[in-house]
Amino acid sequence: MFNNLFNKYDFVRVAEKIRQGYFYKILFKLTSRKLSRVKESWKHTETNQSHWWDIPAIITRWNLLITGIPDLTPHEYFSRKYFSLKKNLKGLSIGCGTGQNELKWVKSINFERLVAHDLSSERIAFAKGQAEKEGESHVLHFLVSDFFDLEVIDNEYDVIIAEGALHHLKPINEVLFRIKRMLKKDGYLIVNDYIGPSRFQWTDRQLEIVNGLLAIIPQRYRKRIHSGTIKSQHYKPGRLSMIVNDPSEAAESSQILPLLKEYFNIVELKEYGGTVLHILMHEIAHNFILADKESEQILHLCFEVEDSMLKLNEVQSDYVFLIAQKKP
Repeated sequence: MFNNLFNKYDFVRVAEKIRQGYFYKILFKLTSRKLSRVKESWKHTETNQSHWWDIPAIITRWNLLITGIPDLTPHEYFSRKYFSLKKNLKGLSIGCGTGQNELKWVKSINFERLVAHDLSSERIAFAKGQAEKEGESHVLHFLVSDFFDLEVIDNEYDVIIAEGALHHLKPINEVLFRIKRMLKKDGYLIVNDYIGPSRFQWTDRQLEIVNGLLAIIPQRYRKRIHSGTIKSQHYKPGRLSMIVNDPSEAAESSQILPLLKEYFNIVELKEYGGTVLHILMHEIAHNFILADKESEQILHLCFEVEDSMLKLNEVQSDYVFLIAQKKP
């Protein structure tokens, strides 16, 4: 309806949330300003085990797809390959959240100073506490800030990191132009992000594959984490509901990779799927965290389906990990 501005699934989801006791949270989203809605969506500091990134077997899969070795993380891989001989680096991390990735980077790259920012004061407070506990607060410097409030100084940083951040920023053209200015001529931009359809307007083929898998996965592995209802089908969200819930979510995600290639030379790019698994495991990931033989077999099947669909060009990878340098 109206280019999927809204659909009947949006109303079903709202009714379900109200039954679960989220009426006042929904009212807040409907009546508050854009920035307040974004902050509300991202103030949590702990995972609720409802996403594909919470599943250990999927983390191992990422390692294999990105580094070629199941127990070698992307952070270790890129650090060893590009930064092993570099010292006293100055870095910036965009949209750092709880700072978990930044702790990984400072343990593997010789930073003199890594500045990391996020909109959420709750997450920055958590990140500071973790850095202090792990003895990295002398290198890691966290601040509460919007990306567009950061001072742009030309050729300031040796490394700029954007993990899971770019798909929350718009206009992405201006974001990447600012990053290019801030990055040194011989510096590196590291990106790990969702680059799939903007506002999660997934393709019909994606949903066909996801719903086909849901039809054969046993019910006990399809129980939603909050409601306990059975996930039988996944729908494309209405664009209006996406904007009301979190105006930053996948705002201009489909433009990220084309614009990166316009402003930067891609040194190395690793695709790691998510085109099927990200959608499929939403709200049911908790059923696969503690592995048993049957859940391992289900995951293996899902991995094979996504790999086959990617190989046949039926779908494109929605997630990439890459390193780039700016064009002259």
